Amino acid sequence: MLDYKGAIHIHTKHSDGSGSIHGIAQIANQAELDYLIITDHNRCHARFYEGWSGKTLVLIGQEVSPPGNHLIVMGCNRTIFPRRGDPQGLINEIKKEGGLSFIAHPHNRPHPLLFLGNHSWRNWDVNGYTGLELWSYMADWVEKATPLNLFSYLRHPDQAITGPNIKTLEKWDELLRQKKVPVIGSLDAHAKPFLFREVFPYRQLLKTIRTHILLPDPFESDVSLARQAVYEALANGHAYIANDSLADASGFLFEAESAGKRAIMGDSLDQPPAQVSVSSPHEAKLKLIKEGAIVKEVEGRSLQAEVFEKEAYRVEAYYQGRPWVFTNPIYVGR
Repeated sequence: MLDYKGAIHIHTKHSDGSGSIHGIAQIANQAELDYLIITDHNRCHARFYEGWSGKTLVLIGQEVSPPGNHLIVMGCNRTIFPRRGDPQGLINEIKKEGGLSFIAHPHNRPHPLLFLGNHSWRNWDVNGYTGLELWSYMADWVEKATPLNLFSYLRHPDQAITGPNIKTLEKWDELLRQKKVPVIGSLDAHAKPFLFREVFPYRQLLKTIRTHILLPDPFESDVSLARQAVYEALANGHAYIANDSLADASGFLFEAESAGKRAIMGDSLDQPPAQVSVSSPHEAKLKLIKEGAIVKEVEGRSLQAEVFEKEAYRVEAYYQGRPWVFTNPIYVGR
């Protein structure tokens, strides 16, 4: 499988960011990103801006932003407008348009000090959405910011990045008992000035939380075919999330085999037992997880295990003691 790394959930001057799509795309190309997904609030301009910027595929989604219940939308060619108090109707509309919908920053708390309201997801009885935004750089940072550490974290923001929200991880494990729920990592990048200086510049954020997708074939030069490959990989969970500012996770792989059938993250196997294998490009603490509990944990570059229960199995990796990689699950007997 080929490993392509990208950045998702980027805001531009078309909504409440500070950069142009062209300028951000150039930064993404310099950062050697394979793809970039712009998600301005309640605005989609895919027909005008999608294409290649050097070696980076630039795709245009949107963040549909009612007062609560925000969704990251991909694959729609028109603007999807917010529906106040009707998240299920919104999800249905996106699905009808052939788009993907990921619940954005599910447990993002309000922060009066930063003038941020409550944008968490409030209606968990909905169905038909594609998946969850599991790890958001800005949501992670906001969660840790207090009056005592604010200025320190503004100068050194990566110090506040300690992994996905615990509530979101718990909710994901709960949902995985019922159905497949792919996850993505994101930035929620704006690069807006704060206290007379730009904070969280695109050049910095694009090096941090990335979603790596696994593809069987190289990107096509045709934009529509490359676009389809990215969205199919995200929809199927053929992806993992990594904080590449710690170490480039390219080449990380989680796979399993049962009765001669091989599965990668996002895939299903018919029946246990299954032989599970994890390989990492760097030394790390590797954890095989089922229903939020550790099945096996090792230090090194590989993990091998045999699993016997019909469950969703996922992997977490910690590099030098810090959260680094979170994979989509492999569904055994599910």
